Amino acid sequence: MDASHARLSRIAILLTLGGSLLFSGCASVTARKISGSPASQSVRAVPPHIYVRDYSIPAKNLRVDRSGENLEAFQRDLTGKLSASLAQQLNRNLAPTTILAKGAKPTQRNSWLIEGRFDRVEQGSRALRSIFGFGLGGTKVVATTVVSDLSRGKPRHIMTIQTSGGSNASPGTVINLAPIVVLGPVGLGGVAAGAVPGALPGLGADVKRTAREITAVLSDYCYQRGLIFEKQAMQPKKPGSGQLRISDPAR
Repeated sequence: MDASHARLSRIAILLTLGGSLLFSGCASVTARKISGSPASQSVRAVPPHIYVRDYSIPAKNLRVDRSGENLEAFQRDLTGKLSASLAQQLNRNLAPTTILAKGAKPTQRNSWLIEGRFDRVEQGSRALRSIFGFGLGGTKVVATTVVSDLSRGKPRHIMTIQTSGGSNASPGTVINLAPIVVLGPVGLGGVAAGAVPGALPGLGADVKRTAREITAVLSDYCYQRGLIFEKQAMQPKKPGSGQLRISDPAR
């Protein structure tokens, strides 16, 4: 290999690694809006128990290639995955959590209830995500979460959390393999096998990120109110200052 070819190889490797580092963290979910009722200011302790109810998922809010029984199965699977992910995150980071069976009611009065709705679900194109990436064929999950305090019998609204995110701009296989095609495997001999990210995960990963962000918002809320220690608190990816906006629940 002559000097000019070696120099081009090094440049290509640096560009590839730089692009990979730049875009590998772009798949994310953030809390774009957090609003609380006046009741949110009266919470004095982390609840000893939390209940999660499956989110509603209206068919009109879905952009997926399914219909009939397949669509119904998809809806059950997605809501079930969010409930399971939420229960896992909340159990680990905040309080013991139970998923309510359909039609079941909470049995512990001194608890919180978390429920909500999928506002938008876009399946995107796995092929486009895998091959090209950078937003082509990207997934999208937008959800509204409502948190209620059950300690006084009738549910009291504490907080509404709106989350949004998806696969965004991570690179696909064509972008990642381009230097290999141009330079050949010899030219990339110094690149570790795992240095370039592969195809993006789909909606399942978005749902897990959504559960993590919801839990992080609640954890941060508890920390800001002095209910948990700083080392216990999670950091949400909320935009701006992230301060809880108190609003009139009657509006």
